[in-house]
Amino acid sequence: ASPRLRAGLALSELQRQVAEDRRAQQRQLEALERRLQEHLTAPAANRERWADLQGSVSGLLEEVANLVRRVEGLDEKLRIRTASCEELLRQRSRELEQQ
Repeated sequence: ASPRLRAGLALSELQRQVAEDRRAQQRQLEALERRLQEHLTAPAANRERWADLQGSVSGLLEEVANLVRRVEGLDEKLRIRTASCEELLRQRSRELEQQ
């Protein structure tokens, strides 16, 4: 093989290696870009989940507060009825004693 042919083959091999290296670098760059994008979008997803959780907790707190008010109202009604029943029993007892 002539020196010119060998130089041409060596040049072709170098060009092939350079092209292969560029493709490998491009794949690595794309992988890094994907990972960076995942890291950048993950906090947004976490913030969204955190906001959903906070909304759920706020809703639960509101429900519990409503239930507390309702129980307090029922407790007051029960106290009034119990007092009424006690008064009625005392009144009936006095009536029976007077007979």
